[in-house]
Amino acid sequence: MAEHIDIPSIVTDEHLKFLDELQDSGETNMYEAGSYLEEEFPELSGDSSFHSSLKTKQILKYWRESFTERYP
Repeated sequence: MAEHIDIPSIVTDEHLKFLDELQDSGETNMYEAGSYLEEEFPELSGDSSFHSSLKTKQILKYWRESFTERYP
């Protein structure tokens, strides 16, 4: 059984739903999902257009690591 992963305070249900739907759409490789997430949620954008913000990285990390827990 996988270890429970605590949800970071930055992560919302809307972020997770968006990422789930993006994955289901097949529009992009999920390793490139940061730019899509920041486009949908501009408040996450970092200072650089080339690198995902720390907030975005935290959301993506949680989404990846908790996937099997959320979808057993």
